[in-house]
Amino acid sequence: MRGFIQHILLERGKYGPAPRFAAEDAARAFWRLERRTGRAALAHSLGIGEGTMRTVLRSLYVKGLIDSAPSGHKLTAKGFTILQKLRKKIISLKQVPASPLTFEFPASAIQLRGVRFRMDTLTLRDEMVRSGLSGCTLLRFDNGRLIIPPFHAPTHAKYAPQLNTLTKLFSLEEGDIVLLGYGKNKVDVERGLWKACALLNI
Repeated sequence: MRGFIQHILLERGKYGPAPRFAAEDAARAFWRLERRTGRAALAHSLGIGEGTMRTVLRSLYVKGLIDSAPSGHKLTAKGFTILQKLRKKIISLKQVPASPLTFEFPASAIQLRGVRFRMDTLTLRDEMVRSGLSGCTLLRFDNGRLIIPPFHAPTHAKYAPQLNTLTKLFSLEEGDIVLLGYGKNKVDVERGLWKACALLNI
C-alpha cells in the first residue's frame, strides 16, 4: 500500500495526465505551507522553477490540500489535518553542519518515528544516492545513544563528536531513525530524504 507522499500527493483522476513533478518536490512544498507563502518565495526556497512550482501548487489546490489567494498559498483544514498525521512519523527535518561524518559536505537529516522498514537499507541508500546525494547514513537511537547500525565500537568512537551533535539537535526517543544525507547541492539532499520517505510508504 502506498503512503501519503505517493498516494495523496500524486493521485490523479481516472483520465487525468500523470503529474509532471516529483513526489518529493510536492512533499517539500506541502511541508512548508503551514503559513501562507507566495509562489515565487516558495519556488526559491525549494530551488525549483516557477513553472514546476505552479504545477505543484495547482495539484495541491485541486486535491483540497491548500487554499490559494493573491497573498499566497496555505494549507486548508484538510491539509493541516494530514500534516499533523504526517508529523507523527516525520518528526523533524533539519540542516546539519558539515563534518567528517558527512565527508565535509553540507547535510540535512530527517527524523522518523514508528516507521517500519519494508525494504533493504542498502537499497534505500542506493535510491537516495540516485536522487542526487553524494552519500547517506542511517542512524538509530538505541539505549539512549545515536548509533550507526550495526553497532561497531571503533566506528562509534571515531564519529562520537558528530553523533553527540546530532543527538542534541533532535528530540530523540528509543527506536527513532535519523536519515542523514549529504552532498554538494542542499536541494538534491533534501529531495533524496523525501524520496526515502516515499519509498518507506510514509
